[in-house]
Amino acid sequence: MANYTSCKIHIEQVDGKLDLELFETKLNILKEENNIGQTIQVYCCSEKSSFEIRFGSKWYASMIDEIFLPSKYKIWVIGSDEGGTSDYVKYYPSTNSSLNEFTEKALYKFDEIELRGDTNKIFENLKEIFGWGINNSRRWNRGEFVEIELSGIYKSNNYFNHDYDSKVIFNSVDSLPYVDDFNDKTELWEMIWDVDGIDFRNTFYQEVLNCPSGKTQFDYLKSIKFKYKGATTNLFEWNENGERSNWGHKAINNYFNLVNTKYLMHQNERNTEGNM
Repeated sequence: MANYTSCKIHIEQVDGKLDLELFETKLNILKEENNIGQTIQVYCCSEKSSFEIRFGSKWYASMIDEIFLPSKYKIWVIGSDEGGTSDYVKYYPSTNSSLNEFTEKALYKFDEIELRGDTNKIFENLKEIFGWGINNSRRWNRGEFVEIELSGIYKSNNYFNHDYDSKVIFNSVDSLPYVDDFNDKTELWEMIWDVDGIDFRNTFYQEVLNCPSGKTQFDYLKSIKFKYKGATTNLFEWNENGERSNWGHKAINNYFNLVNTKYLMHQNERNTEGNM
C-alpha cells in the first residue's frame, strides 16, 4: 500500500494577473483527476500573479503540467511522503523558461538558533548539544534565551494533512511565499553546517528523539528553535506530560527557506525582471 503524500505547489503566470475564473476551473480539474478528498488551501496576495496551493492525497499529484499549460504557467512542487523520506522539489518550466524541467531533493536553510531554559547552563554546555565546532560561532546569553549566529542547510520530511471535506479555500495573504503552520509530521535528515565540528544530529537530535522519555542530561533545556530570516523553521521542545514526558519536533519548511540552486536562480531572475 502506497504512503499518503502532501504537496505544496507554487504557480506563476507568465504574463499579467491570473484569470481567477480559469484558475478555479483548473483547480477543480486537478482535484477530480487526482481524486483529492482533502481541503485544498490556496494562498494569494493582491497582485495575483502567483498562487500557492497546498493539499494532501493518496499519491503525488499527476497531470499538473497538462492542466496548467507551460504556455501560461511556471510551476514548482514540493512533495512530502507519509513514510518519512526527505522532500523533493520539482520544476515544470514555462515555454520560455531559462530552466529545464528537473526533480531533486529539497534543501532548506536556517541562519539562527535560539535556545530556552536555564540560559546560564545552556551557555556553558553548548558543546554538549552541538559538538566542539560551536566554539567557532558567535553566541550570546540574552537572559531569556541563548542566541547563536549559525547557518546550515538540511534535508527534511514535512508531511501534513488537511480535513477531508473536498473544499477549495482561497486565503488572501500579504506576500508569498507564505509561512504556514507546523507540519503534522517531520523528520530531519542530512545537515551541512557553515562551520566544522557541529554534530547536532548525533549529540542531540537522534539521542532525544529516539528515546521515549527524552535524555535527562539536557534537563536544563526547554526548547531549541532553528530560524531563517526571523521565521521559525524547526522547533525541538520538551513536553511535560506526566510519565510520558518527551522531546517533540515540529517544523515549517517550504518555499520561504528553500535554497536549491536552481530555485534561487529562478527567484533572482524573477526579481530582476520585476525591477526592470
